[in-house]
Amino acid sequence: MIKINTDGIYFEYKETLAPEQKSFFPHLHSDYELFYFTEGDVEYIVGESVYRLQKNDLLLIRPSVYHYPRILSQKKYIRTIVNFPKEFLADARLPDENGPVRFRLPPSGNAANLFKCAIDAIERFPETEAFSAIRHILNLIFLYLKFDDRQEADPSDAIHPLLSDILRYIDENLRSPLNVRELSDKFFISPSWLTHAFQKHLHIGVMQYITRKKILYAQSLIRSGTPPTEAAKTCALDNYSTFYRQYKRYLGIQPKNDRRQ
Repeated sequence: MIKINTDGIYFEYKETLAPEQKSFFPHLHSDYELFYFTEGDVEYIVGESVYRLQKNDLLLIRPSVYHYPRILSQKKYIRTIVNFPKEFLADARLPDENGPVRFRLPPSGNAANLFKCAIDAIERFPETEAFSAIRHILNLIFLYLKFDDRQEADPSDAIHPLLSDILRYIDENLRSPLNVRELSDKFFISPSWLTHAFQKHLHIGVMQYITRKKILYAQSLIRSGTPPTEAAKTCALDNYSTFYRQYKRYLGIQPKNDRRQ
C-alpha cells in the first residue's frame, strides 16, 4: 500500500490479493473522490447506479454520494483512491455536478500516466514535496479529462428501479422530516420492503442512511457560515442534543468547530 494523508488530501494505491466483501464498507463523505480501477472483478455502487468496472475505468464520486465496491470474485484487486475537498481545484476544472461519473482512460494516455507519476512521487519524495506534487498532478488530471483525455464509458445500471427513485427523493428532501413510514406511504410500499431493500442493496438501515445524508448537508451549511443550531433546524433535525451527538459521531468534530478554511 502506498498512501499520503495530509492537509485535506488522501491518496492511496492499494493491492488486495484475495478480496472479501466483508473488508469493504459502504460510506459517504463531504469530499470529492477519484477512484481509478486497475485490476479486479468488481462492480461499484455510486448512489443509485451500478458500474461494472473495466481496467482503466475512472470514477468521479461527488460529495455526499453513497458508494462502495461489490466484490464479484477473489481476483487480485488493484485501485487508486484520491479524496480531496472542492477548494483543492479551480472550479473551472471540476466537471459539471450532473456530468458523468465514469470515464474510460486510454491505458497510455496522459491521465493514466499521471496516476503513475503520483505513486512515484509519494515513494520518492518527502511528505511536503509529495503533497505539492499530488496537488499539481490532480489539477493536471482534471485538465486532461476536460480537454482531451476522457472517454465516457457505457451507461450504468440502476441499483434497483424503485430504490433509485427513493434515493433521489431523499436527496431532494433533506430539509424535510423523512422517515420510514413517510417514504413507504409516498412510494406505496410496505415499511418491511423498504427496510429489506436498503439492507440488501446498500447494506445500511433506512434511518441511518437518511441521518448521514442530513449530517453531511448540515456540514455544508455550517461550512458556508450557517450557525449549527440553524443548520440542524434546516435539516429537520430539531433536537440539537441528538444532532450534536450524531455530528460528532459521524464526522469526529463538534459542529461549532467545523470550519474549513
